[in-house]
Amino acid sequence: MLRVQLGGPRRKNELCTHIAAVILHREYSKLLQPIYAAIINMECEGDYHFEVLDKEVKVIKQVKALSSDAVEPRYRVTYVLMSNDPRTVKVRYACKDEANEREVVLSKTMRYMVELLMR
Repeated sequence: MLRVQLGGPRRKNELCTHIAAVILHREYSKLLQPIYAAIINMECEGDYHFEVLDKEVKVIKQVKALSSDAVEPRYRVTYVLMSNDPRTVKVRYACKDEANEREVVLSKTMRYMVELLMR
């Protein structure tokens, strides 16, 4: 019986360069796709809350503690709202004693810009 091994022993353990190139191209293409996004920054003392009233909008949250005070902690909270379609979204937010509702317009941008902001 004749056994033929294609690609040698190295190919068994590593990813083929052609497949790696296809994967890289697909990921790069996703980053260049336009999306619609808005960024909301809040700086709060104590408790905070944020709610998007449109369930089709993706929300990414990033929190940074500005103080380690257990009684009155301070936070900087960044929310990124994203959608594949242009839209205006209603949001509700509360920051310490202030509560409000407003409309936010999602603007066209490239996906990689959002990725860079959230790193």
